[in-house]
Amino acid sequence: MHKRYSFLVAVLLGISTTVVAQLDTIKIDLGNSASTSPAPWNNITDQNQGSVTDLLNHNGFTTGIAVAVTDSFNGNNTAGLAAHDSLKVVAQAAGDSFFGSKVPAVGGHQVTGGLTFYHMDPQTPYSFAVYASRGSTSDNRETKYIVEGATKDSANLDAAVNSNYQAHLFNIYPAADSTIVLTATTGPNNNNASGYYYMGAVQVTFLNTSGPGTKSLTLTAPNGGEYWEEGKSPEIRWESANMVNIGIDYSTDGGSTWNAVTNAAPALSGSYSWTVPNGTSANALVRVYDPNDATIADTSDMAFEIATADPNSYQIVVLGSSTAAGTGPSSRDSAWVWRYRRYITQMDTRFQVINLAVGGFQTKNIIPTGNPNNNITKAMTYVPDAIIVNLPSNDASANVPVSTQIANYNQVISIAAAGGTSLWVATPQPRNLSNPAQIQIQLDMVDSTYAIFGNFAIDFWTGFNKPDGTMDGKYDSGDGIHMNDAAHKILFERVIGKNIYNYVLNNPNPNPDNIGLNENVLDGLKVYPNPASERLHINVEGSGMKLKSLEIYNLNGQRIIAEQYTKEAVKGEILLNNFRAGTYLMKIETSKGVSTQVLVIE
Repeated sequence: MHKRYSFLVAVLLGISTTVVAQLDTIKIDLGNSASTSPAPWNNITDQNQGSVTDLLNHNGFTTGIAVAVTDSFNGNNTAGLAAHDSLKVVAQAAGDSFFGSKVPAVGGHQVTGGLTFYHMDPQTPYSFAVYASRGSTSDNRETKYIVEGATKDSANLDAAVNSNYQAHLFNIYPAADSTIVLTATTGPNNNNASGYYYMGAVQVTFLNTSGPGTKSLTLTAPNGGEYWEEGKSPEIRWESANMVNIGIDYSTDGGSTWNAVTNAAPALSGSYSWTVPNGTSANALVRVYDPNDATIADTSDMAFEIATADPNSYQIVVLGSSTAAGTGPSSRDSAWVWRYRRYITQMDTRFQVINLAVGGFQTKNIIPTGNPNNNITKAMTYVPDAIIVNLPSNDASANVPVSTQIANYNQVISIAAAGGTSLWVATPQPRNLSNPAQIQIQLDMVDSTYAIFGNFAIDFWTGFNKPDGTMDGKYDSGDGIHMNDAAHKILFERVIGKNIYNYVLNNPNPNPDNIGLNENVLDGLKVYPNPASERLHINVEGSGMKLKSLEIYNLNGQRIIAEQYTKEAVKGEILLNNFRAGTYLMKIETSKGVSTQVLVIE
């Protein structure tokens, strides 16, 4: 096998020496979106329709070659073993793969699965090395790989507990339409009952006679209007092609003078974590450039601000289910919450986005009696300036009536309001429900969300739905429930369109950042017992504070107690005999601040 590969290299190097050429390798990782490989690896995470329009070579330069999944696989396996160093397959690529089966099995039934490569040179032979691994198995999982263009080759590889071998396919010339097809199927020695086969990491080697493509470089952040604090570490970001390193400078005087940040940031990384230097400026700029060619450079379109570090911060908490948790897109980075977090934390280093969403959640899961680590009570411990709720369709799928959903939302509304937090709620999103009653629940909840929340409602329905209330196929990730990359980009844009950022700046939570719901953070304030049954005691003796008022609300937002204290009061007692058991909200105002807490009555 080694002799055969050496012969390929000899043949390739036999091409006329008048052409400047180099042996290029394209590396492709097929598998799970949670385990993508770093550039210059190219990643495909969708086993049905994944693609890369311009593959990078091992130097990170564009090749003009495209690839797409044109024959679906069942799904992706994440039980692969690390490859031996000699195979030059990184751990992320070795640890997962696409798989199919010869009979109906996990994920479906795809007798073959494969890729098509486009825009290849019909005069150039291409060679393929395929790695696949499936750990923790004792049977034979042999896969047969067939590669075909104008010429054809095949090879077999047993993926079972594999870490040392690849399948090699040599000297394949593209078809007349400049394509080569790589197919995987069950191998002849495979004795697994389902006939599972695998394709994990593909390396394509060829002689490149055209050289690297045109260089390009565009600065994407900071690009104007950002608020970056001294000592914080936002990212300088850019998009580049066919470059090795990037130089970075910054200016605090509108570009009259420049200061070096680095002249060797790896171009493929696309970002550089920059510790913002001391020295405030309302006229700061950044520029990126090619250290070897000063004509290739880009500068911030407009100025951004460098400010003194603010002791206060702004928190936005997300509550929801799988869409907010990142299910559907090809990678989490493409999910709307991750996009939004990148956007807003890059815009202003005072902001944080905390995501408490969990797949499968319904409205009942985010009320105080719901999951304690991911509900409204937990959200309020962050003293959020805004909460975004994204619960798409699980209530309707479980036949939860609109009235119950609204009652649950009313609890969330009350708690957010008592804590001084603005609340933004997304409408349901379409889902391929077959029961007309469930679809009607969805439609009614869209209307109810707008009726209840008005300008604080976020439209996650319009344009994603077909006339019958199900999901438009172009936004379907493949399961009829979750939405794809294109949809999440639109969801992100709609959240941006609500201008929550500026609303928060103009209407921040009045509570100090270190005072969260259910926290006795006012030193010396004692509230006991909690849970309570007959009496509740409030005491600030010896603290230097005085009690001013106490209010208790039920979870429908109704104030059921309003107690005012004399200016010298340090103690208070509330009788609870007539209260129903349950969860309440309590706001205690003292001469040194306000504490908002959850009260449980047994």
